[in-house]
Amino acid sequence: MGFFRQPTPRRFHHPYIYVDERKERLKQLVEQARKKQAVNPSEEACKETLREAFRQATPHTTRHQKSPVRGFFFVQIAAVLLLIAVFYYLVFVRA
Repeated sequence: MGFFRQPTPRRFHHPYIYVDERKERLKQLVEQARKKQAVNPSEEACKETLREAFRQATPHTTRHQKSPVRGFFFVQIAAVLLLIAVFYYLVFVRA
């Protein structure tokens, strides 16, 4: 009889439509670094190989590093402002 038999619900199956390629690429980089680490078992070498692998994979992050030219630029601006202040003092205040 069909009255007492409960139908089982369909199982949920969700195939992925969108895949996070960045996440997969990072996972591959970690695996490659771990394979390289097998040759060098020291922990510091492991950390450095991981850092280097991520640096090579993400070149857009290297442009945010401080450059030595930037500090020199601020020194030049400070010198120009100091000269303007001295000129203002000599021309307008002492006159």
